[in-house]
Amino acid sequence: MMRANEIGCRTGGVIQSLTNVHSLPVRFHPHSRPQNYEQSQGRRKKGTQLATYTVTKVRRERSADGTHRHLEGVITSTGTHYTRRQVADSINVGNTWVTSAGASTAIIHTLRYCPARACIASPYLATNPDSTKLDNLENLPEG
Repeated sequence: MMRANEIGCRTGGVIQSLTNVHSLPVRFHPHSRPQNYEQSQGRRKKGTQLATYTVTKVRRERSADGTHRHLEGVITSTGTHYTRRQVADSINVGNTWVTSAGASTAIIHTLRYCPARACIASPYLATNPDSTKLDNLENLPEG
């Protein structure tokens, strides 16, 4: 006959004692997670409203090898500065980031690295070039 501590070891430590059942650790079954679990894991539930941020200026920094200046971060229409990492993390959880220049807007997306040759700045941000260059992230004024 197995003892309670042997059962706990054989089941991954979930059951610590058969006599003290009320003090078991809380474990979530994969199909019964807390309501906000998906959001905390970077997933978006259907119908969930997330934020949209409007970028009007950028900040640049000299690259590590000194060959070019690349984006260090962005500044929103409210004047708040966000680093590339903060924006990329926000995009990855489902928020929308757009540029605004005059009447033009463009959606910001993430890149793995800076597009400059041999630059490993990561993550990096970009917009798709379209009919107007005004709203391209690289063309926004510095702030």
